[in-house]
Amino acid sequence: MITLKKLVLNTSIERGVFSFGKLFPMFLFPFSPLLCFLLTMFILMFYTPFISNLYRRALFFIGMLSLTYIFASRSYVDELGADLSVYYSVFSTINNNANFLDIIFDFKIFGNGLEIGLICLYKLYSILFDSVTPIDLSVYNIIVSGAGLIIWYEIYGIKNIPPTYRAVCVAFILSFLSVTTFGYLQRQSLATVFILFALEMTKKRYIMLFTILASFCHLTSFPIIIVWKFFLKRKLTISLFMKSAIVIVSLRFLFDSIILLLFKAGFAKALFYLEMIDSTSIASVRFLILIFLLLITNLIFFRDNVSKWKTPITILSFFYILFLGIPLFSERISFVFLYLYGFFLFTTLYKQLFKTLIFLLIVYLFYFTLEKTNIITMPIDAFWSRYPVFSFEPFYYLNY
Repeated sequence: MITLKKLVLNTSIERGVFSFGKLFPMFLFPFSPLLCFLLTMFILMFYTPFISNLYRRALFFIGMLSLTYIFASRSYVDELGADLSVYYSVFSTINNNANFLDIIFDFKIFGNGLEIGLICLYKLYSILFDSVTPIDLSVYNIIVSGAGLIIWYEIYGIKNIPPTYRAVCVAFILSFLSVTTFGYLQRQSLATVFILFALEMTKKRYIMLFTILASFCHLTSFPIIIVWKFFLKRKLTISLFMKSAIVIVSLRFLFDSIILLLFKAGFAKALFYLEMIDSTSIASVRFLILIFLLLITNLIFFRDNVSKWKTPITILSFFYILFLGIPLFSERISFVFLYLYGFFLFTTLYKQLFKTLIFLLIVYLFYFTLEKTNIITMPIDAFWSRYPVFSFEPFYYLNY
């Protein structure tokens, strides 16, 4: 593992220049989320041994906000045609009903009335904000989810990462964070924050508390926590991988029959997959490639158990790939990857291939820049459709 050395600043001028460089993303944020994000990534990567805990947290939050408003610059063509319009309809119902208890107990919106987490959050939005648009709902959910991720990382994620590497790990987390998905799969996104905390708990009462909170956001949280907990407690062996692979392959072949049985047993959500039983959909080819690379990497370093996450990373990456094609099934079941892909990649490889990781991240950020400036792709839902990439008006993107 490469040892990162502390920087020695001998003069007040050197210290002043250094401090200004560290603070510059804060000055850029009001005028350009993209430039702020890229500079934040640069500082997190190359200033990493010299960043204090407080400043790392500030950069994490600024980077998260910048990323949010980069993606919020789109017109949300796909999201408004799917889940986001449903969520806004629910918000309008809550906003127009003064009796909140009626919403909770009589109007069973999600999970047959059991999933009340998002409803409570929407009620809070209706109290705090005079006017909320569908895109606002998406942005708010990304910010709330991102704040939960930051808290999780600063309490638990950094535990086994040496102090001089913690900032660069943040750069990896931010670079691969699926913030778009947080905006339209809102219940799963909120649930996953509580799932992350549940996975860290060792006392049963705290595991139960966070499992209940996660289930209030999405009922699939309970089996997801059980599966992740099961693999977190086990060391990755060839035997465990082969047995798990056999079970996963069997479940994939029997998936249609299982869904039919669940529907007959009264599980309403099974209807969605029953209607889509002949459909094939891949939400993100890019994420498929990233998950495949993560799986291959962990198989190459099979006996190197440097991270407690190695077993669930390896086995559930295989699960993600095998179940891909079923509309949004892999994404929903493997939502933890949408939060922690960068964290998993970094903790898997930083001791063996730190310089290679940094090089690959630079290449990825170059691609990210070309994509987010619509140079290499011009999708229907292009970036900077709602507001420009830069403006001299502070916080101009809040006016759209």
